[in-house]
Amino acid sequence: MKYIFFSFIILSITLLGCGTNNDDSCNIEAEQQFLVDNAQESGVFETESGLQYRIITEVEDGESPSANSRVRVDYAGRTIDGNVFDSSFDRGDPVDFPLNEVISGFSEGIQLMSVGESYELYIPGNLAYGNNPPPTSGICPGATLIFEVDLIEIL
Repeated sequence: MKYIFFSFIILSITLLGCGTNNDDSCNIEAEQQFLVDNAQESGVFETESGLQYRIITEVEDGESPSANSRVRVDYAGRTIDGNVFDSSFDRGDPVDFPLNEVISGFSEGIQLMSVGESYELYIPGNLAYGNNPPPTSGICPGATLIFEVDLIEIL
């Protein structure tokens, strides 16, 4: 059940189309400025794709997943204004899923990690849901998403 719920949130971009989150709180300029400012923060790294991340807990010589791996993670996802839209931490139940079935920024970020590590991922809108967030998620079109992720296991 937990995999189905997580898959719905992550995959709904392709299934549901454009979201209904077009209110005044959706500010693309603020999203872009957040990424510019965040890139200057100490300890924040940026990949060629534009994904930004911060290592919270580092493990030496750990195993890292590939793009086709199935993983178990604990995570919390929020928008730049702090709105938590999903959290396995809050549910008290880690989630298992294949990395090739989630948003590209989440998949890319987890592949940077080793088992036992914790990262904070800053995923630009184009690596998240773009202009088509899940309609009931509270995520604005083009939103940058922030995930705190613990990589528990490669399955």
